[in-house]
Amino acid sequence: MISSVQHGASKPCEECAVEAQCLPFAQIPHTTRLFTDFLAYSPNVQPFYPHSPHFSEWAKSEASTLQYDSSRRERVSTILGAPE
Repeated sequence: MISSVQHGASKPCEECAVEAQCLPFAQIPHTTRLFTDFLAYSPNVQPFYPHSPHFSEWAKSEASTLQYDSSRRERVSTILGAPE
């Protein structure tokens, strides 16, 4: 990916092009094994971190555990003006 926008300018500037790269955390010096194991959600860390580090997986897991009784849903629906 090439970024060619000069600081403070709205038009591209070819002489100030910067190449950006994304590196996996495992390739960054001094990254701890605990951190890389957490990001990989390795079985070694799962007992200590009950939720995945990936937000979409965490949100799906949490959403499946929500339990609201029908009267609560009805009150919220009335407050928001949404159809029941």
